[in-house]
Order: sequence, then C-alpha cells, then structure tokens
Amino acid sequence: MTLAPEAEAQDAQVVTALHVDDIALSVLEAAARAVLAGAAFLTANYVAPTPACTADHQPRRDGAAAIAKASGRRPTVVGKPSRAAVHEVAQRLELDPRRVAFIGDDVAMDIALGRLAGGQTVLVRSGIDADRIPAGRGPDLVVDGVADLLEML
Repeated sequence: MTLAPEAEAQDAQVVTALHVDDIALSVLEAAARAVLAGAAFLTANYVAPTPACTADHQPRRDGAAAIAKASGRRPTVVGKPSRAAVHEVAQRLELDPRRVAFIGDDVAMDIALGRLAGGQTVLVRSGIDADRIPAGRGPDLVVDGVADLLEML
C-alpha cells in the first residue's frame, strides 16, 4: 500500500481517518473528495460528527467526523466499537470474547465494544458521571480507578 500525495488523493482506493493533533484543511478536503469518488472510508472509532473530547477534557480533532460531514458518508469502523475489533480481541487472546472483561473510560467506545462482544464491561469513572448514562448502554460495573479492580482479584 502506498500513501497518496494530496494532489493525487482523488485516485485513492482507501481513506483511513484517525484522531490527530494537527491536520490541514486541504488534507481533509482531499480525503472527502476521495470518499465521494468511491474510496473505502475506514476509521478506528466513530461516534458521530460532533465535537469530541480527550480523557483530559480537551477538544479532539476528529478527521473521520470532518470527512463524514463533508462527504455525507459514514466510515466503516474497524476499531472500537466494531465486529472487527471483537474478532481481533478473540484472536489475540485466544478466548471467547464473552469471557473477557472490557475495561475503559469511554461509554461510546470501550463499553460499547464490550457490549457488542457480549463480555463483561467495567467503566473507569475518570470524571464521567455514570448516573447519566442512558439505560441499556451502561457498564456491568463502575469503578473510580483501575486500582479498584486489583482489589477485586
């Protein structure tokens, strides 16, 4: 696979969008044009084309959301949460994913991945108000920090 120069992006067969610290508007435009021209559109995770924040509550630049908004196409998720990620967990751990505890601080990504896999889910609070999670989307367990899990072992 070769990374296409921006000037040749319209000929790209695949656009992969990830979270980045800095990206030029011209690169986002070229990626959106490639998607409109028929390139496959992949991303590691995708919640929606709305502002997102990092764990330290700082704004995150989301290339996938920008490209989705510009192209009118949703990306295929190959990270959290996706069947591709569930399959990868099962293969790497050599376990049925229903026997895995999925632990994280993001309900839309980490907990959703665990629910998709049918495994146990543990939300690490990290400033998240667990009482505000919509019914049916919440974790099996909520802890204040990962150290709390060690005490349970």
